[in-house]
Amino acid sequence: MPKACFQPDGGRDAPTLGPGAILASALCHWGKRLAAALAVAATVAPGAGLASGSACTGRAAQQTGKFHAAAVVTGDADWKQEWAKGAHAAPPAFTPAAEMAPGDKARLLVFFSNPLTDMGGAHVDCAIRVTRPGGQVSGLPAQRCFDTKLSGEASDFYMTRLGADIAVDDKYPVGTWQVDVVLTDVLAQRTVPLHFCYHVADKPGGQG
Repeated sequence: MPKACFQPDGGRDAPTLGPGAILASALCHWGKRLAAALAVAATVAPGAGLASGSACTGRAAQQTGKFHAAAVVTGDADWKQEWAKGAHAAPPAFTPAAEMAPGDKARLLVFFSNPLTDMGGAHVDCAIRVTRPGGQVSGLPAQRCFDTKLSGEASDFYMTRLGADIAVDDKYPVGTWQVDVVLTDVLAQRTVPLHFCYHVADKPGGQG
């Protein structure tokens, strides 16, 4: 299956999702024919071990008109291999990291489907806002996160280049991290807001 890759921007001006967070690392965009309109969200496995009792799920999915968007914070170390499965494989599934503790690592993934296209190409902007447990806010304004010819059907899901690596250590702020991501289909002028959270405890199984 053809692919188009973006080069990393070095993570400059990245919103802080914790020490060492990097935004817009080099990712390939693979068209995936998924069974349902929001199958990326439907196929993520239920979050496990919500020890804090928080309502955080580590994922979100929404649509405006035909334009769909989904995001997940996954602790799957093999997420790249899962996404790069062949066209005839089962739809990719990602386990949300809704609850984390020191030593855990995760990755923020953001997807879209059904953009308006021009000559086979799609143009999507992404903005992100992260609110730490203490209320400190960081983020990036809207900027192009997908700008290339689609490698499959518009109804496939595509991964944007908006992403962040999360590595929880002893200095990582404990509590609930709120994440807001806004995707805009530039050609159709349709915007989809996503909101979700993940919880960080001070120790595995802790209340945080």
